[in-house]
Amino acid sequence: ALALFGKIGTDEDHFKYFMIDGLLELGAGIPLGPLVINGFAGGVSYHMEKTGVGNFNNTIPPSFPTVGISLSGVTYIPNISYGIGLKAGVTFTLAKSEKLMHGSLNFEILFNSAESQQGGGLHSVSLTGQTKIMADLKGILPLPETINESLAPSLQDASITGWVDFSYNFNANEFHGKIVAFLNTPGDVLKGAGAGGKMVDAEIHWDEKLWYIYIGKPGLNERCGINLRIPIIGQIELTAYLDIGTKVPG
Repeated sequence: ALALFGKIGTDEDHFKYFMIDGLLELGAGIPLGPLVINGFAGGVSYHMEKTGVGNFNNTIPPSFPTVGISLSGVTYIPNISYGIGLKAGVTFTLAKSEKLMHGSLNFEILFNSAESQQGGGLHSVSLTGQTKIMADLKGILPLPETINESLAPSLQDASITGWVDFSYNFNANEFHGKIVAFLNTPGDVLKGAGAGGKMVDAEIHWDEKLWYIYIGKPGLNERCGINLRIPIIGQIELTAYLDIGTKVPG
């Protein structure tokens, strides 16, 4: 477990903040249908803003993190506009084969502070997840601060690696979601058509003025698809994209 407490400002004009974070590894795990829950994470914060998504890998760090960084890799900075924040997460594997599939799922809820312009109430909720298929159990890949950019293939040790990130901001009345998946089989027999083996790059957004669903984009290196390498014949590429909404890329 990790805890951080502090105060910013003078005695007459100041605010206090704190962050408590914890990770729990389970040996044999808890069976849940076809899955096994093998780790829990949770935390609470006050007057603190989360920056980035972090790394929930069910592994206790070898050394104490830098001040402001939680055990799950998320960085927090003091911000008087944010009230209580709560987060919870689990790691899981497929019961019959850890190598076949393992991943993590995280949920977070954040409230506005009484000092904010909103004067309290719900600020946002978010759901993030990541999974590996056909991989060694070496911990879950960190969710990058943004999954809009291509990830280096060297970070992947699985045939299929996927991320999801969904959030709803109540202050802005805005929903945003992102799904990214990479396909990299041994020998590149089957590989995602995008940079680094990216197979799927999908994004959904809705607010009061704008909505769209992007499943790939028109650019040659931005489409969803796969490359199939067949001996003698060579390489076959299949790509596609579907973009709809009030703002569509040209």
